[in-house]
Amino acid sequence: IAAIEAFAAAIQVAPENPLARVNLGIALRMVGELDAAEEQCRLSIELRPDYPEAHAGLGMVLAAKEDFAAAIKAFREALKLRPGFAAAQLNLAAAHFKAGDFEASEAVYCEIIEQHPAAAPAQTGLGVVMLASGRLDAATQAFRDAVDLDPREGEAWMNLSSALGSDMPDADIAQMTDFANNMLLSTDQRVAIRFALGEVCDRRGEFEAAFVHYRAGNDARKAELDKLGKIFDPAAIVGDTEAVQSIFNPSFIERFAGIGDLTERPVFIIGMPRSGTTLVEQILASHPDVNGAGEIGCISATVPNFPDSITDLDVSQVSAMARNAAENLFVGAGEAARVIDKAPFQFQHLGLIRILFPNARIIHCVRDPLDIGLSCYFQNFVADYPWSADLGHIGVYLQAYSRLMDHWRTLFEDAILDVRYETLVENQEAESRRLINHLGLPWHDECLNFHETRRTVLTASNWSVRKPIHTRSIARAASYGGHMAALRKALE
Repeated sequence: IAAIEAFAAAIQVAPENPLARVNLGIALRMVGELDAAEEQCRLSIELRPDYPEAHAGLGMVLAAKEDFAAAIKAFREALKLRPGFAAAQLNLAAAHFKAGDFEASEAVYCEIIEQHPAAAPAQTGLGVVMLASGRLDAATQAFRDAVDLDPREGEAWMNLSSALGSDMPDADIAQMTDFANNMLLSTDQRVAIRFALGEVCDRRGEFEAAFVHYRAGNDARKAELDKLGKIFDPAAIVGDTEAVQSIFNPSFIERFAGIGDLTERPVFIIGMPRSGTTLVEQILASHPDVNGAGEIGCISATVPNFPDSITDLDVSQVSAMARNAAENLFVGAGEAARVIDKAPFQFQHLGLIRILFPNARIIHCVRDPLDIGLSCYFQNFVADYPWSADLGHIGVYLQAYSRLMDHWRTLFEDAILDVRYETLVENQEAESRRLINHLGLPWHDECLNFHETRRTVLTASNWSVRKPIHTRSIARAASYGGHMAALRKALE
């Protein structure tokens, strides 16, 4: 916020300063003011069209708005103006990755490494691409190369800790420990290293040490989010939940009966993060007639400003909304009989899903709330979820989610298949068959060998779904009983 004020003041003095405008745009992006950020970057380009930083800044804003095609174009323009512009190259590779063009992303990362063999962030990025496509050994080597080049590469350490677990060499642990409190590192780097140390200690059974690291990482994350004005408001989440319940009442649902798209192709996997959604998708996507599209969020993307934008919904809008959501979901799905949108937070949109796609399959992933809460606390989420950095806040969020799911069940319980994580991992075949039956498809044995399925996985579970099923995560919270009081209280 101080940076925004400083750059705005500089513009007051020199309104035609392109550097001040692009810096203001970058600062506005950091606090989520994306439209204003885009405006400043475009003004900078108008003032100086040959300014590569302005095009690169615009690309970052457009990527944050998930307009990856436009972001790629902006980064390419920056590189045209300044060949070898390292930051623009890295952002270009990341934009290709987020756009789903993994081949192009890998090619850019390899180009950077060829030009700059010591570019540790490019090695990390290359590892992320390889991991997403299931090349675990190659990904592990890329992450190892990254930390060998620069031991401050927190994201690489996090992935190595997931790959190696309790087998992480003592020398690596010592090196990470040295860097965990080094204030010369960025907050993101220190947080990532804390989460990496937490995972190694957890896998070694050193639970007290693990919690110390996770708490330090979350405290630093929360402080950074607070600085950006991204503060969790328990009253607001309760109010938002009540608003959704108020809008989606029986008469509202009935008003749109028979209006939506009757296709049976969509499958929505919903629930809290860390409840088994990725595992369920991987099992289903191993079926030859199922396409796992990942976290598309085709409903949430169709209705910004939800739920306020729904209050005046009329029949004439439903067909257009369903068409837009279907186009978003089915792109690249070929002739698949079922297409999965695994965006967990679309539990908030379940009423709208039923209006737009009344024949869609709904799968709700359920898990012990203490285990979900702890797993969320132990996850260094890429997205800014202010509720996830405090166990008490996680409990408040879990309660709001639970109340909303209870509401949906009163409206259309028969349409929702609950899949309990603990039951799935202990009775894999029976639960997998129940899932396939819910989709109305014939059984295929490939669904039992989900870890061998070659497909892109972009979620926090991308290491675990490449391995056979296990029960290690059941009752995980029991190992941290002394630290669970705030979560338990919030769940009462």
